[in-house]
Amino acid sequence: LLYVNRADATIGPIASLLNRQLVLNDGVVSGGKFVLRETERGTFNVKEITDLLVNRNSKKPPFKVDIKSLKGTDIQFRMYRRAAPRDEGIDFANMCIDDIDVDMRDFKVVGSTVSSNILSLSCRERAGFELDDLSGSFRVEVGKIFFDNIHMRTARSEATVNYMVLDGNDWLQYRDYINKVPMNGRISNCTLSSHDVGYFAPALWGWNTTLYNITASMNGTVANFRGRLDHAELERGGTLRGSAKVVGLIDVEKTHFDIKVDELKASTNEISYLLHNIAHLEIKGAAADYLSRVQRVDASGAFRGTIHDFEVDARSRLGSGGSVAMKCSMDNPKQGKKGVTATLSGNDVDLKELLAQEIFGDASFAANVNMEFGDDEPIKLTGGCRVASVGFNRHDFKDVNVIADIENNRLVGSVASSDEALVMSGRAVIDWSDSSAPLYDAMATIDH
Repeated sequence: LLYVNRADATIGPIASLLNRQLVLNDGVVSGGKFVLRETERGTFNVKEITDLLVNRNSKKPPFKVDIKSLKGTDIQFRMYRRAAPRDEGIDFANMCIDDIDVDMRDFKVVGSTVSSNILSLSCRERAGFELDDLSGSFRVEVGKIFFDNIHMRTARSEATVNYMVLDGNDWLQYRDYINKVPMNGRISNCTLSSHDVGYFAPALWGWNTTLYNITASMNGTVANFRGRLDHAELERGGTLRGSAKVVGLIDVEKTHFDIKVDELKASTNEISYLLHNIAHLEIKGAAADYLSRVQRVDASGAFRGTIHDFEVDARSRLGSGGSVAMKCSMDNPKQGKKGVTATLSGNDVDLKELLAQEIFGDASFAANVNMEFGDDEPIKLTGGCRVASVGFNRHDFKDVNVIADIENNRLVGSVASSDEALVMSGRAVIDWSDSSAPLYDAMATIDH
């Protein structure tokens, strides 16, 4: 459990021993190791040792240790759990923390309760995570760990934990920490890098993103928690707030997400930057030009479901003028196929600004798309769009409808307009099964 290379201490009043209390004015530990090990009996070694030291049936008061000042240098921490190892990030089944330097005040042990105020603590975990400084206070009781006013700093992140409670009933629950130990906490004014978070959630390692001035709270277990993001600032000035309920971690494939974005205000350049960093998606060419002309978005929305079976509902006002709304859902694979259904609507979208073409005006429309695809299957797509109005050449055309079907390298489409200035219908078939000689067949009837 505990190894000490060298310990120096100044002993307080000897008379306190008569009251079952050891008082040290100060203590210094140089070169030590603390080993937390889960035994084959399913408990941690520290519990088995404290059970021997603490006689809960005794009527005598618990033995107390009171150290006014405690410093440690070059300390090591090891935690060995009877759990499956982890290949990426911090391995909580085999944790190795080295180079621990700590300065504490009022370190107290009363029976099975331990508490202290930490003035400074720095360390390095084997996976590469380095903590430059930590300060605050903590208290450990049977199954419960309390943190108050914790300030943490790394090379990339800085966080203030107003409070955090690990609220277990006993230490046995920590064998299944993810499912059985509730947490309740709040952070404020934090700068958080995805690189640091990636040590604890490796899926975030490649995001290359930092959030600033974060204020948030959470409660629940890792496998079933609720969180609230009151405020966060993006790297280039955007702001974000929302909430989430997540059930099923750490199995991301089966985890159910219920995420609400109450507000996202950002420039389209920043959104493009985030897509590049997080999704590794680079928008190029004409699409990039359109996105830059939108300028800014003021959006809200929701995501519900798993990463394979979900619904998305989003709305946004555009800096270029007008607003859009989108609903999208994707079904679980069925016989090797996936299905996506989406609707997109726009109201008074400024096409002149968006397309940089003076000949256009505003447009209001509603479109829908149904798509089916599989690993070895061609995309099958059915879509339609009703344009309620679109400005073109100083006239507002109304009631224009477009339908398109794509399957097996073949497109069948139609268009119809009943506007008083354009009464027409048309149909076209394009078949590119033979890429060297695609086939085109089109017909239009223009009445006015």
